[in-house]
Amino acid sequence: MRDVELFERGLELFNANRIAEFQEFLRQMREENPPVASLLEIHHALLSHNPAIVLRKAKRMFSTFSGKPELAVRFYMRMGVAQKMIGEIGLSDSYFARAKELAEKIGDSPAVEHARVELLYNRFMKQEYDSLYKDLAGLDPSDPLFDHRHIKFIMAMILVVQGEIGKAKRLLDLLVRSDRVGEYMRISILEIRGIISRLEGNLNEAVELYEESAEGYLSLGSAYAAFPCAKALQITRLANIKPPPGALIKRCLRTANKGGWGEQAAGKEIEALLTEDEGEAALRLFEAAKGYYRVYQNIESVMAGLLASYLAWKVNHPVFMDAMRFLGPILPLYPGLKKDPIIGDFMARAEAFLRGEQRNTKRGIRAWLIGDLRVEVNGSELSVTRWGSKQAMMAFIYLLLSPRHRIPQDHLFYLLWPKKPYTSETRSLLYRVMSILRKNLSGSFLVKRGDFYQLEDVWTDLEEIEDLIRKAEGAGDPQKTKELLFLAGELAKGELLPEFPYDPYIEEYRGYYEGLKRRIARGSSKP
Repeated sequence: MRDVELFERGLELFNANRIAEFQEFLRQMREENPPVASLLEIHHALLSHNPAIVLRKAKRMFSTFSGKPELAVRFYMRMGVAQKMIGEIGLSDSYFARAKELAEKIGDSPAVEHARVELLYNRFMKQEYDSLYKDLAGLDPSDPLFDHRHIKFIMAMILVVQGEIGKAKRLLDLLVRSDRVGEYMRISILEIRGIISRLEGNLNEAVELYEESAEGYLSLGSAYAAFPCAKALQITRLANIKPPPGALIKRCLRTANKGGWGEQAAGKEIEALLTEDEGEAALRLFEAAKGYYRVYQNIESVMAGLLASYLAWKVNHPVFMDAMRFLGPILPLYPGLKKDPIIGDFMARAEAFLRGEQRNTKRGIRAWLIGDLRVEVNGSELSVTRWGSKQAMMAFIYLLLSPRHRIPQDHLFYLLWPKKPYTSETRSLLYRVMSILRKNLSGSFLVKRGDFYQLEDVWTDLEEIEDLIRKAEGAGDPQKTKELLFLAGELAKGELLPEFPYDPYIEEYRGYYEGLKRRIARGSSKP
């Protein structure tokens, strides 16, 4: 039996919940085919929501799949998923791209399609809405993805974001009538239909769709049920509509607490929406919005952030300004939400407020990572290399590099001490390092939120390049595109963190940075 067939056999047993048989099969594979056993162990750890453990183990496994390209493709795909789960979207892209390239070499067409779809979902999560839609709409009819169900689903979500509700409904209707839609996507479509019904003003219908979607996710054992449940409660809180059954809300909350970080953010939103005091509800909603944003659940983040600012505005709660600053960079990407009958008018006023606010560019952390490393905190230069702690310096660099500047504490520990076990005894090493980092930043910029360490109020030149490219690709005006790409190219003149030539984590980001430079070159060469 070929390696892939053995791997698929193991997945079959696991997915059918035949755990005893799966464990026996895994024991047999450890003796007879260690690469297959290693891949099954990684898959199991991912489904157990342990991405940091996966990444730590996987670093020692690259040679395991040498000479076994079919297994290597599946290994890279799971590495991409693990990186995505901890918010490392750029590194996730790199692994999916490696999987796609290798799958093309060995002629594994289904794996090529799978990798391409994952890369497209990553672009959606990075809010590349305009350029992504153009690319999907321009697919050649001979392309295997042209009529792919996931492509139509992504396009429908982008159309909702852009406010093209009629087009989104027609795409979803085509999907529902297709015999290729599985149960999970059918339930996901109910949730998107709920958003559409809300934007159309059919609020009772929207709540019913959200409830049906939540029930569907629960029937599959998915903690994602908390997402549509929270969306239903948003409407019933503000529109004086009967809320979902209490039993449904409790079940969604229970499963949310057992889910991933996105599901936990949805659970926090549910709790916020059940809080009677509007100031307290606004504060909790803002925390939920930030929780969503950390895991790239951007639509939920914007909706929760808007509701937080609206409730705070009603009762003059100080969280209003924090919510406004949070929404400032992302609100313009969601013109479709202006049609919302509940807080659409407030959103228009919020945008006007944000345009009129003068931002203090010297506030917070500003880091130049390309060329010579330079860091400023509230306008004063910070000498990172003089802290007397290499681990504190590297922890700071890793957090600056990481998207949204957040890393799970166990993953950060393994980055700093890759050969040490993460136990209650060794954890104190990380606490000491983070204390040094917090002291040197001399402010509230380093926070711990749940299982994450995070830097707040940060600008980096690497992020600025990515943002300029995204705006250029969605600009529509060729002259504006060239101007934005020129600015990105000016920032990208140099190496990424040349002071740290042998660090594996930084090396992965160098590959991501080179990919950004290729996008600049491609865009600049177009007439």
